[in-house]
Amino acid sequence: DTPDQGPRTISDRTLCANGIQLDIIDTLSSPYEGTITESWLLIGGWSGQRSRWRGQKLIPDELWRTMVADRDPSEGTSTKAEFKEACKQLLGSRDEHNNISTTPLIGQGNNTISKFLTRVNDIAWKRRLFRTNELKRLGLAPENAEEGDLLCVLYGCSVPVILRALKDG
Repeated sequence: DTPDQGPRTISDRTLCANGIQLDIIDTLSSPYEGTITESWLLIGGWSGQRSRWRGQKLIPDELWRTMVADRDPSEGTSTKAEFKEACKQLLGSRDEHNNISTTPLIGQGNNTISKFLTRVNDIAWKRRLFRTNELKRLGLAPENAEEGDLLCVLYGCSVPVILRALKDG
């Protein structure tokens, strides 16, 4: 098959399509349901270490950008530095297990944090943060994703997809 032939159906549950495999999902968090768990922070690259300047905790750009799909919904543009700052401030709201319960923080007066968390809820609800095996890419997956699933780009798709190999062939 060539990409211009498009997908063809073999049976009611099988779709043949052309594309490339980018990587394999190596590590998965629990699904997001209003709590940014310690596993989200660790998979996202947060080490808990303080920066040398001002004693602030370091937040990897890929973590906070992935959590909001790298977009500010009010403007439809790439996220602003204020979202990074909001994410840094949220680290001060961690409980004894390093989890951040987001629901009580939405609408508590800090408009930037509220806006950031509303966006996280819209993007990440029931999704799992993952890290890939070889390229160490970070992304969001459906709640039923499993370690070992394939991260692929299918010809004609504008976003990567997660696929699972059949167990019986």
